[in-house]
Amino acid sequence: MAKKVRQRELYSLPEYFRTTFGHTGEVLSAVLTVASVGILMAGNLVALGHMLDYFMGVTYGLAVVVVTVAIPAGTVFGGMFASAYTGLFLMGVMTVGFVGLSLWMFLGPRYSAPVGLGMRDLAQLTDPAAGTVVNWASMFAVGLGNLVAIDVFQRVSSARSARGARTASLIAAAGTVVLCVPLAAVAVAGTGLLGDGATDSPILFQLLAGPVPAPIAMLVISGLLAASLTTVSGVLLATSTIIVGTVLHTRMLRVSVLRASQLAMIPVAAIGILVALRVHHTGILLTLTFDLLCASLVAPFVLSLWTRLASTRALVISTVLGLGTRLVFFVLTPTIYGVENTLLYILNEVVTPSVDGWTTFLAAAVSLVVYVGVAVADVRGKRAASEAEALA
Repeated sequence: MAKKVRQRELYSLPEYFRTTFGHTGEVLSAVLTVASVGILMAGNLVALGHMLDYFMGVTYGLAVVVVTVAIPAGTVFGGMFASAYTGLFLMGVMTVGFVGLSLWMFLGPRYSAPVGLGMRDLAQLTDPAAGTVVNWASMFAVGLGNLVAIDVFQRVSSARSARGARTASLIAAAGTVVLCVPLAAVAVAGTGLLGDGATDSPILFQLLAGPVPAPIAMLVISGLLAASLTTVSGVLLATSTIIVGTVLHTRMLRVSVLRASQLAMIPVAAIGILVALRVHHTGILLTLTFDLLCASLVAPFVLSLWTRLASTRALVISTVLGLGTRLVFFVLTPTIYGVENTLLYILNEVVTPSVDGWTTFLAAAVSLVVYVGVAVADVRGKRAASEAEALA
């Protein structure tokens, strides 16, 4: 998608929807992306809260609040370039730490997967009893939902050229595999290494606080903190810009755009705190973010980018029905990706945990089918009207 998006010479995802679907598409995409990415920010706040709680003894709730207050302050005073350059430096720290940790595991204790967790043990991808549906739904949501993530879109659109945008995306994908697959292997091997001494805390945290050499542990912890901090900072910058430029519109403001963007960070940060205090699972919140985007904006974005099926009416109807389907099942299902639904659950005896995961595919399918059906009808209607006008 990167090359095609960069060729449009756009600056943000709402701008793409404005040029394709008009002002309605711009506002709709802005509201949905800001709301969903607010959940993404909450997921990173959860990670930060757990890290400060585990390694520094700061109460989880207090850690979330303190970090959320500190990040906007740094973002406001530093701005976009400070966020970008700081992130670049910390990425180097994270890379050194992750490589060091992987080398320590593979050259020291050595990799050994417990029974059922080895690379050839595929039950979690093939056996419904082992959570297959939830696992595939998670990969589906994150893989496709990221196509309309506002921070990804801005990185792509800020590339020097279309070719550079595509190359950078491929490099990022390769870097993710190179760094994160060994890190996952460390966590798997750590389960066996800790043995009976393992607790309910994240395996990686227990390794870093235990057998891992202190210098490597410090680099990895710094890298993990950096990843969450830079993500939260980037989300605040992106969402505040969209709120001011699209939802409020700069002509409605009585203060400067810069000041308005800074003030707009406050409600976004407050939403992040509330969600992080309700759901303490980073992975669940990250997946939910892109799940909601899969049920609303992904189909219109992909189809309008690669085909001529662009219809504002189709966008609105498919978004309402797809997102509505996902939200209804969300509040009625007692679990979220296998974890108890503590965010918003309406007690009932109709919807059971067995639908968990399936509703992700269902909502995305509703959005896709409705969009295609309405868009095809609209395109044919316009074509017929044009032909009738030409004959007249």
